[in-house]
Amino acid sequence: AGHFCPANSTRAEAWPCPPGSFNPSEGGSSAEACQPCPKGSYCVSGSSDPSACPAGTLGGGTGLQTAACSGACPANQYCGEGSTLPSPCPAGTFGGSGGGLSNESQCAWCGAGTFNPVPGAASCEPCSPGSFANETRRAFCTPCAAGSYQPSANATRCEACIEGHFCAEGASVPLPCAAGSYDGGGGLSGQTECASCPIGSF
Repeated sequence: AGHFCPANSTRAEAWPCPPGSFNPSEGGSSAEACQPCPKGSYCVSGSSDPSACPAGTLGGGTGLQTAACSGACPANQYCGEGSTLPSPCPAGTFGGSGGGLSNESQCAWCGAGTFNPVPGAASCEPCSPGSFANETRRAFCTPCAAGSYQPSANATRCEACIEGHFCAEGASVPLPCAAGSYDGGGGLSGQTECASCPIGSF
């Protein structure tokens, strides 16, 4: 196995299957008995069986000859042992710079105040004003609830709407109650919650 024997051969070791091929059977009489190494594996000279490409590398083609296989797993993706295709780092994570990741646990998590909705991303984005992310590994940011607001990006929480104003869901700026109305408690979610000024006052 791993070799072939032309007519009149006396030493099998003199005729190993060439790199990138293997022969699992005995009795081959020519190089045609050697099969191309399949995707996800590599075959050194004289191989009787393919060897799986190591984790962190990609085996994207046939006939690979060394443990380097097709090269390092592409950036922002990971490749387990014997991979023929890379898997993207999932939403809520990112791959960072460089490649060669071998499993999903090596994908970095988005930090609090950031998000990433797209698998295979190189980085995470800050939450926009009016939203927040109070946990890591978020695929999306949560809009501020009605009655609260957040003027800054990259936030991990929202603030209660200030007195004399109202804040709709997702507000980044409090809006003042209209002329002739007021609010004495804060946390209003709309103009309809602003109370009308009593008769004789403004």
